[in-house]
Amino acid sequence: MKSYHRFSSHTFARTFLLSPIFSEYLYGMPKRLSKGTFMDKTRFRNKCDEILSHIEDLLEAFPGYTLYVTGHSLGGALASLFSFSAACCDLPHIKRQHPIRCIGIASPKVGNEDFRAAFELLEEQNKIRYLRIVNDKDLIPMMPEQHLPLTKPLLRKQVYRHVGIELKLYNHSKGVRLSYRRLKDGLALASQDLVLTTGKYVFA
Repeated sequence: MKSYHRFSSHTFARTFLLSPIFSEYLYGMPKRLSKGTFMDKTRFRNKCDEILSHIEDLLEAFPGYTLYVTGHSLGGALASLFSFSAACCDLPHIKRQHPIRCIGIASPKVGNEDFRAAFELLEEQNKIRYLRIVNDKDLIPMMPEQHLPLTKPLLRKQVYRHVGIELKLYNHSKGVRLSYRRLKDGLALASQDLVLTTGKYVFA
């Protein structure tokens, strides 16, 4: 089953291939809560819009707070998708939070090459920062598995890709490794103050 989702904002209007396991929860149509009872379809299009609306109200009521998005495993996948949506949205108090900061732990892959390209565009525009933490040999970040003949360009577009900066944790002998596919050097981690700097990419 394939799940295509269209994002429209002042930044871009594009359609991406997203994993239905994660995207249906955030972007799916409102579902029945109990017999004869449905979520309010007139106020919110989906769960993502509902969460964004609540966050907008909270940021307006409590100015000076910084928005961080985080999650583990399935929650990490949802956090990356939600952060992307927050970085695209036009709600004024959320826009003042740019860049949206996301920390995902053991997150599976959520979108295809088009999604990754759009995510990297938001990074270039300083609208999102994503640190993805994984354990070496953990199988969950390798999911979903896809066995496609990647020699065909159209099939390559259907392969899910990771986004953001990866912080991989090894055993004591190897320590940690940082990687960001668009950066070959200038990578530094200051663990004492949790500031990650990769050239112009600053996560603080």
